[in-house]
Amino acid sequence: MDSPAQVKIFEKINVTNLWRHRNGVYYSRITLGGKRRFRSLHTTLKSVAVVELKKLEVLATAQRGVVSKTSEPPPRTFGDCLEIYRSRLVHDVTHSPKTILFRENGIRSIAKYWHAMEKAPHQITPDDVMIWLQAMSQAPRFVPPKATRDAYHVKAKVGELSASTHNRSVDAIRGVLDIAVERGLVTVNIARTKAIKRRTQKPKRLNLPSVGQFRKILEHLEKSPLHTHREALFLIEFCAFTGARIKEAIGVMWGDVEEQAVWLDKVKGSIDRPGRRIPLIPQARELIAKIRSTRGHVNLDEPVLRIRECQKTLDAVCQEVGTPRLTHHDLRHLFATRAIEQGVDIPTVSRWLGHKDGGALCMKTYGHLRDEHSQKMAAQVIF
Repeated sequence: MDSPAQVKIFEKINVTNLWRHRNGVYYSRITLGGKRRFRSLHTTLKSVAVVELKKLEVLATAQRGVVSKTSEPPPRTFGDCLEIYRSRLVHDVTHSPKTILFRENGIRSIAKYWHAMEKAPHQITPDDVMIWLQAMSQAPRFVPPKATRDAYHVKAKVGELSASTHNRSVDAIRGVLDIAVERGLVTVNIARTKAIKRRTQKPKRLNLPSVGQFRKILEHLEKSPLHTHREALFLIEFCAFTGARIKEAIGVMWGDVEEQAVWLDKVKGSIDRPGRRIPLIPQARELIAKIRSTRGHVNLDEPVLRIRECQKTLDAVCQEVGTPRLTHHDLRHLFATRAIEQGVDIPTVSRWLGHKDGGALCMKTYGHLRDEHSQKMAAQVIF
């Protein structure tokens, strides 16, 4: 019997750049965005995998050949590498819009504060990177009008970047210098050495209402005669009873609703985003039945929810009821918290939430709930 170390995860196929996982799913292994790694083709059929592989190969060829097949001169300075990185990001189809926006913000921080645009990549040192990070840390923080610094977790102390801003900036500088490595201008990306490290992000401290407080919020909206409050109630309950993100919730059509489950994040005709099917808890089934009864005849391509957000309504109700301020995403945290407190295991909750890390993020965010539950259960054991 083979030891775990001897078991092959990927099997090479007689097609260039095509591999098969031991679970039967085909993967490509080509360089995209400056990185060579395995990418799932989301199929167990070889014929379909070959078609999807060709699409990625065309994209990879386009990324590599934009400069090499034209008369444009090769990049000479850091600024040249930045423009190539920016161009690739504009035409990137392998990442989600949120990831692309995250990287675009990193590019903006480089363009605004980087002091060595005209330097050749081999002249860039870790000190240059540290000077750039220091320049960003000294910049004034943005605070929305009529908002307090504490409410938006804004550092009042100048000279310190948040972990997320620091990591976004480091990722951007690494991406730019990866271009320099790819083009042979340098042999080592100095932003990927031990001198430049990413920081650990502390998980957000959750301040969620109790079951009684949340019921007060729902009751307050139920008593309101306003039509907008009724629609806000539907949106709040849908997010809280399914754990859906706000964009997932407003994207649910009546055709996505089944008797015992609902499809979230489903893109029609897409192989890359087939969506996820989550079971409906009893309150969610009752909610959908109530919404259907108020709509009359509905089309399958009609959205279940008629408003796209209700943050102002939620803020006002929380203030009137006297509960902690809730956001749309807090309703997702509320769903996960209640599920874990009721004994649902973290890997299952993770799948319901659409995480693809096997529960690692859930453990980081909600792991303390399991420990608290364990302590309460231990207190009931008596000899």
